[in-house]
Amino acid sequence: MIEIIDFQRKQDRLEYAKSLILSGCDVNYVRNSLNLNDEDMENVQELIEDDKMTERFRIAVENAIAEKKLKGLPIARYDRECKKAYLEFPDGRREYV
Repeated sequence: MIEIIDFQRKQDRLEYAKSLILSGCDVNYVRNSLNLNDEDMENVQELIEDDKMTERFRIAVENAIAEKKLKGLPIARYDRECKKAYLEFPDGRREYV
């Protein structure tokens, strides 16, 4: 049973639908329970695809960093506190650029 929430913003309702679908709820059940139309369902699908793309990108970056570490190459990073880019070497040394 889906908890029906009175959403103030349409985007919140779409995000809720996305989370329900990703947690395994039946798509048609979510659609009918939240009174979503075709356009809403397309928007939910886009949100899901965006999340999947973001996750694939994150994994690709992690893999690239791991590969550089294995090869003993420096990794380009950004220090938010100093607001400067730096190279991090395998020995932990930082060289700000």
